[in-house]
Amino acid sequence: MAKRRRSSKDKPNGAMVKRKRPGSQLGDLPMDILCHIISLLPLKEAVRTGILSKHWRYVWCSRTNLEFSFRSVMRRSYKGGPFILHPIQEVIKRIDAVLKQHSGVGVEKMEVDFSLNDEHANHIDRWLNFAITAKTKQLILNFTSVHPTMEPYKFPFQLFDATKSSIFQSLTLGSVSLNKPANFKAFLNLKKLMLIYVNITDEELQLLLSNCKVLEFLGVARCRMLTTIKTPQLSDHFKHLRVFHCPLVQEINLNYGLTTLEYKYEGPSIPIAPPVTLTNLSIESSDVCSALAYISTELPSTVRRLEMLSLKCEELEV
Repeated sequence: MAKRRRSSKDKPNGAMVKRKRPGSQLGDLPMDILCHIISLLPLKEAVRTGILSKHWRYVWCSRTNLEFSFRSVMRRSYKGGPFILHPIQEVIKRIDAVLKQHSGVGVEKMEVDFSLNDEHANHIDRWLNFAITAKTKQLILNFTSVHPTMEPYKFPFQLFDATKSSIFQSLTLGSVSLNKPANFKAFLNLKKLMLIYVNITDEELQLLLSNCKVLEFLGVARCRMLTTIKTPQLSDHFKHLRVFHCPLVQEINLNYGLTTLEYKYEGPSIPIAPPVTLTNLSIESSDVCSALAYISTELPSTVRRLEMLSLKCEELEV
């Protein structure tokens, strides 16, 4: 039987060299470089690196951001081109599998961004408990659906106490229902709050904001129960307000110290008296005439420190 001829790669300079397994050369890199490489990969690909070797098994757990969306968790499937949806149960199963392997250490941001509702409350509560235990600073729960038909997820205030909720510095909630107990004392260190398609009344919003003593940013978008928005009056930290498409809002009260206001609306504009501290104003409207009238007749007398003014409209001709 003929012997296989060894190549120069197998026997350089006459010495046998043991071939390294795939991933072993990368595995020789310093851990901080490996962690940086993992941070650049999509989540599902980062988790898959755990099969390369024992050394790689938990390297992906160094990620400080856990971003769960339909696209980041599931693979693309094509049949004739279009993206084929997978069952939501499979998405939930994969998120559970990832969190089961992760200790939670070092997770600074956790995001769950795909269509869920109160029917999935047990799963969401479990993920929320993971974020609490991991002391995550930034939490995003965005369950916004194009065609919402089910009862929105009820945010579980009962899972929190003053210690647990004080870990959050940034909180984004989409398509959830907020009914905060009157005696709830939490979110004391919250600096950013964004509410999207949230079922919340004027009173509930004020109760929620009353605990946010260091709040710097407040955003409300498509919150269809709000009629009045009052920014925190007692906070010297509050600088940035964003109000997008809240159709029932008739009044916006702005406190002294606000520097940035983003206002997007449909229909007639709401009279706003910006504080003299305002330096950045952005208005987006389908009715450019009313926006221009407001800017030209009211702003010069109320805003003295304005540095940047942006006007966006959808009209092609004026």
